Amino acid sequence: MKLMFYRLNKPGGYAPVIRPAPLRREWMDATKEKLAYRCTPMTIANVSGWELVLPCSVRVNWNGRNGRDDLHIEIVAGEHPVSDVAISHFGSGIVTFFAGYLVQTDPGAVLMVRGSPNSPKDGACPLEGMVETDWLPFPFTMNWMMTRPGEVTFNAGEPFSFLTPVNMSALDELQPELDSIDSNPSLFEECKAWQAARKSFNRKLSEGDPVALEQGWQRNYLQGRSFGNLTATEFHLVKRKLRPVISSERYRLAFDSEDDD
Repeated sequence: MKLMFYRLNKPGGYAPVIRPAPLRREWMDATKEKLAYRCTPMTIANVSGWELVLPCSVRVNWNGRNGRDDLHIEIVAGEHPVSDVAISHFGSGIVTFFAGYLVQTDPGAVLMVRGSPNSPKDGACPLEGMVETDWLPFPFTMNWMMTRPGEVTFNAGEPFSFLTPVNMSALDELQPELDSIDSNPSLFEECKAWQAARKSFNRKLSEGDPVALEQGWQRNYLQGRSFGNLTATEFHLVKRKLRPVISSERYRLAFDSEDDD
């Protein structure tokens, strides 16, 4: 699958850093024994995309009203003009960040544009969009909605957008179905085995059972096996490391000295 970034600004102009999304989150680090990292679905979500990272700090202040002038944006750390980085375009407490790139993907692949997964931000909420980057000849923007009147700062080095290519047509071709669990006896037995094992393990933890305490948590999802006979498919992931963006020779000649700075 192609994911092509075309920089819009000249050397010295505004251009967010593009990086594979990192695993770590500050709030996850702060959980007891960093237990949040035991949730494999969440850690895989953390790294399933590329981030656009601010090269400067942006302070946003909203007075709670809906006009475009009711949202004030300023650069508080960095040399880029604020109009190159973010604007109040829609009103209603929405700040619009410029991506700095025109992105192209293969036919049928679109770009899910959103905030970084599992990265709550006090006072502002990322708005998601699915952009048809398989044909679009102009760049997208990333929008955040203020959740209350007041001030929010987006710091230099902070990601403001998270990009994941997805196959658009696969969703439209999917036919969801509904049935009772007892219509699939083998799956029902596996589910009951999980329920019994989970109940037993949690009871032992609460009773101070030394074996359960030493184990700490059940690793069946991580190990790709059920409490019965099921095992994960070949697509089972416990970690992921996406590739960094590579530059063309022409780009390196034009921009590498800027990146070194």
